[in-house]
Amino acid sequence: MRQSSKHALIVVLTLLPCCASDKPARIEETIRFQSGDATLEGTLTLPESKGKYPVVVFVHGSGMRTRDDFHAFVDAFSEVGIGTFSYDKRGVGNSGATYTDVSPLNSERTFAVLAADAVAAIDKLKKDYRIDPRKIILAGVSQAGWIIPEINTLADVYLSICISGPAVSVGEEIYYSDLADHGAYSQAQADSMLQYFNGPKGFEPVHRIAKMKTPSLWIFGGKDVSIPVKRSIAILDSLRSKSNLPLEIKIFKDADHGLYNVSAQRHEPFVTEMIGWIKLKLKLAR
Repeated sequence: MRQSSKHALIVVLTLLPCCASDKPARIEETIRFQSGDATLEGTLTLPESKGKYPVVVFVHGSGMRTRDDFHAFVDAFSEVGIGTFSYDKRGVGNSGATYTDVSPLNSERTFAVLAADAVAAIDKLKKDYRIDPRKIILAGVSQAGWIIPEINTLADVYLSICISGPAVSVGEEIYYSDLADHGAYSQAQADSMLQYFNGPKGFEPVHRIAKMKTPSLWIFGGKDVSIPVKRSIAILDSLRSKSNLPLEIKIFKDADHGLYNVSAQRHEPFVTEMIGWIKLKLKLAR
């Protein structure tokens, strides 16, 4: 995934307005947890009132990401009484260990480590008496579309949301992005050329996605030139049909990788979409 495109969605998130002018009453705590030999740090945000709350654990996109990338999400979820946990990626901010860039050659190993970090966070949160351990929700952007399915194979997850997340291999995504991201080729041309890719694929998410037995929501921008949206949706549709997965897809047809509608000059309401979907699933579970 090209560096410029990888960061685009995070920039959008940090610029999104909160859903209300005043922040809702809430508790914010610094949480440290151990993952292998690394001590990682993040912020837990919970409603101020007593109770056991569902909590969204945010999974990072690519690059040197910190907990602050998700502050717009935190505000929006807090307003509707859903807790959140966001942490600094390993080797970044106040988290220990070493940050590693991802390539097709190291992606299997690197994503396994990043998934293990999220699982360690989940294990820590499940021990908190204020959190409903049966209602841990994953949400992430871009590169997280590879990591969230891996987490699902390692931990009990209630719901998963992947935003602009590719369902193709790392190598295929980089190849597609190199073709389409700077306008050298149209999306249609890049989609056609993708079938001829013969380089190293690296991490492939398909068999992980096939094991996601709890509901997942995949949100895409139809004009995203960073990931092959058409191919990703075809893979998800095929997996949903073959494995009877509780998988849903939402497409903002005029949005880019950051879910920004250039023609309308506005961000698409994807955070509202996420919250509505989560609230519906929580209501159905009662």
